[in-house]
Amino acid sequence: MTVRPCRIVILTADTGGGHRSASEALAEALGDAGQTNVVVQDVFRYVPWPLNQVPQWYLPAITYAAKFWGGIYKLSDQAAVARLFARGLIGPVTRRGLARLFQKLSPDLVISAHPLFQHEAVKVLRRVSPAAAFVTLVTDLASAHRLWFTPLADLCLLPTQDLLSVALGCGVPGERIHITGLPVHRAFAVNRLLERADVRRSLGLQERPTALLVGGGEGMGNLMALAEVVQQSVPHLQLLVVAGRNEALRQRMLERTWQGAVHIYGFVRNMPQLMRAADVIITKAGPSTLSEALVCGLPIVISGYVPGQEEGNVRYIVNHQAGYFLSNLATELGALLASRFADDGEGMAATTLNASALGRPDAAREAARLVLGLCPKIDAGGD
Repeated sequence: MTVRPCRIVILTADTGGGHRSASEALAEALGDAGQTNVVVQDVFRYVPWPLNQVPQWYLPAITYAAKFWGGIYKLSDQAAVARLFARGLIGPVTRRGLARLFQKLSPDLVISAHPLFQHEAVKVLRRVSPAAAFVTLVTDLASAHRLWFTPLADLCLLPTQDLLSVALGCGVPGERIHITGLPVHRAFAVNRLLERADVRRSLGLQERPTALLVGGGEGMGNLMALAEVVQQSVPHLQLLVVAGRNEALRQRMLERTWQGAVHIYGFVRNMPQLMRAADVIITKAGPSTLSEALVCGLPIVISGYVPGQEEGNVRYIVNHQAGYFLSNLATELGALLASRFADDGEGMAATTLNASALGRPDAAREAARLVLGLCPKIDAGGD
């Protein structure tokens, strides 16, 4: 019997980098395993206005109306409100587009990596392709909205133990829940094994204590001011600043005269190398960036978080002593780094060990193994 590849559709979105990053990492691991045909699909392209505008609204909302966003998040996370939201609002708006998507791609298995679509997607899939399996891939790290969880999923993949009680409380059967870690790209796990000095040499960096300052793909946060604080407080610290797609910010930082070793980058594709080259990362509490940093054994200074959805991430890092959260970053960051790097970084040793212990370099492969266990063996014809 000739077995055709299992057709897998991963539903993702560009509302923050975490959904797509985890989706693509899992797709990479599924491709490595073979016998799969994987499509990563932006699900918002299949839903009507105004819902299809959410990816465009998300960044302005969390940037300029963060408290309002957090209030809506917490209100909708109440059981009755979430039920109304899923059944009365999201369901009627999305079911026709989801049906069109599943009819077009004919999946044997669907993985949903966005909370808005769990409940309706599995119902539509059961109607369009009754034999297809449905998997929930939770891409929030340590606190998750109840919209993530549906008892109808055949498999629910969690990044941390912190979410287990939430999933169980939402009715997901315990035997269908697996804690795998959040999938990160293979390159992060590979670079974890490299010597930091070797990575620095390959990047043309100096061999000295190094901090990585990241503003996400869009260059969020006051990177210029934070870089100035680091330079003034710890002048011997080598600083790598990633401005992302914020080209105006990158140009302003390049035009500034810096004292010491400061390297300015735009949008990069070698983040695994930059993380491995650093001794500490300063970043917002996005789940993928945190998970990637932990895989690289990198202590974390959290520069900010999205109210509601990322608050648990802050607690997770701080409670496991894998990093720091400062209530006033502008005034406290310099003192923290100066104290931790007064002896060339020895003050970071314990935090580094804790971060490394939390890292899950095999998360994508473990998630892929569980997903493949649900793929049907389908005769493609022939001998």
